[in-house]
Amino acid sequence: MKRLLFAVLTAFALIGIDSCIGGSGYNDPFSNNPGNSHHRGDNNSGDNGGGNSGGNGGSQGSTSIFPGDQTYKLMADAVYYGDQNYPDVDQFTLFLYWGEYDDNDDFKTVGTELAFDLLCPKTGRMELSSGKYSCATEDFTPFHFLDGFEENGEVFPSYAYYKSTDGSKIATITSGTMDISSYNGKCDISVVFKTQAPNSQRETVYKVNFSGEVAYFDARSQEGDVPKDVEMKTFSRVTAEYWGQIWEYDDKKTIPVDDWVLYLYGENAEKDSEYTTIEILTEPGSKKLAPGIYNDFAQMGHPERFRPGAVVAGYTEGDDYTAYGTWYCKGGTAYYAATKGQLAVAVKDDLYSLSFDFTDEDEQTGGSFKGSYTGKIDMIDMTVQTKSGTHRGNVMKHIVKTAHRRNLKAARKIPAE
Repeated sequence: MKRLLFAVLTAFALIGIDSCIGGSGYNDPFSNNPGNSHHRGDNNSGDNGGGNSGGNGGSQGSTSIFPGDQTYKLMADAVYYGDQNYPDVDQFTLFLYWGEYDDNDDFKTVGTELAFDLLCPKTGRMELSSGKYSCATEDFTPFHFLDGFEENGEVFPSYAYYKSTDGSKIATITSGTMDISSYNGKCDISVVFKTQAPNSQRETVYKVNFSGEVAYFDARSQEGDVPKDVEMKTFSRVTAEYWGQIWEYDDKKTIPVDDWVLYLYGENAEKDSEYTTIEILTEPGSKKLAPGIYNDFAQMGHPERFRPGAVVAGYTEGDDYTAYGTWYCKGGTAYYAATKGQLAVAVKDDLYSLSFDFTDEDEQTGGSFKGSYTGKIDMIDMTVQTKSGTHRGNVMKHIVKTAHRRNLKAARKIPAE
């Protein structure tokens, strides 16, 4: 995911058995034996923070509750999935966070990320619906957010992620309520939720208030925009990455072939992220894109097929089905994996002519993609420009084959501790 963007906060920890400021108690609505719970002072000290946690550098004399809440301003993002996962609702992953993210979507120093799997009435708009939401486990109707869960070592919304100087921790959010008021492109959000405290296993009830702009990101599948037979006629840019000898036999001996990954970007790639990626194998050691017809197919599990003149068939790796090999991609989704076809390469001086025609033979999700290009190619030597251990196809690290994984559970995933 792209790192998301940008409000005013108040965060309260509702802990202990005591009277609330002003003499009125705050009942824990998620406890089997609700009782009065003390919350820390609500001093609302201005637009750059307020409350006792967070703000721009925090509030003098206040007490930190979450990592980063005294250093950073509370921000809000919402990733929009529409109704592709649950019928008749608009699904969002709402993120409230204190902190600054790095390129790997983790905090650079300290920070807290609260994620809520939110179900809104179906409107087709990237806007959180006003109303009162309650936490649920299996109620997939509007005005609920789903409790968090762990699966295969990963935690999915709803969760709380803490990163402090002592390490990091992630905990599921198990219950709660949320009030949302949307107006003029802004939101007032007040959420009460139960999760483990940052520095203990004890479940605690917290309340967080946010007011300001929410940055929205569209994660809906764009399959309706992609025909079964694609022809790319105009290209904005073509690159060829040289990866050298990266393939091995089962006995770990190097296969004597060089690996190349071509990227042919559509004319509007900056807006719609359309491109074809073609991975081919050549004679070792040349560091030049060799002309010829590439029509043999090298497939995972068959090292004997990895020989010069072969195309690496489209395949996926990992639980998130990240796509590698030869694919047609658009809008962040890898649609068609080449299982047959060919690439023709011709060269004269520094001009190349490329012509490709591939088919994905999958009966349910398959299609075809073809195109031709004549012009210059940007050559990139990945053997000298990348650090040791860099994975091939790095440009595709966020491209996911959604045809096999419709229910995307989260915009981001953080490994469970």
